[in-house]
Amino acid sequence: MGTHRTRIICWLAGMGLVGVVSVASGCIGSSEDVCEPGELCGCDGIGSCVRDCDGPGCEFACEGTGSCEFSCPDGECVAVCEGQGECTLSCPGGNCELYCRGTGSCAITD
Repeated sequence: MGTHRTRIICWLAGMGLVGVVSVASGCIGSSEDVCEPGELCGCDGIGSCVRDCDGPGCEFACEGTGSCEFSCPDGECVAVCEGQGECTLSCPGGNCELYCRGTGSCAITD
């Protein structure tokens, strides 16, 4: 998804209304996307979030209460985890950095 925005329709709980909001990631539930190198690619919400880097050098951000799973097959990625859920960065290409600043668990693999 990168830095461009996607329109997502969310059910507004308790109000029985449907609203359209512009956000950089999902609302409630799971989401998957491919990120472009050099652009910030984030997860902010409730539920699981999966992001895959399409080349070396993606920048990932994890916020909110959901879990974040980032994949960087070509390496040289940076992930900042500030959320409450689990945050993992798979980096078989090497030279990745993971910063854990939230209350959730963090792990870097490969």
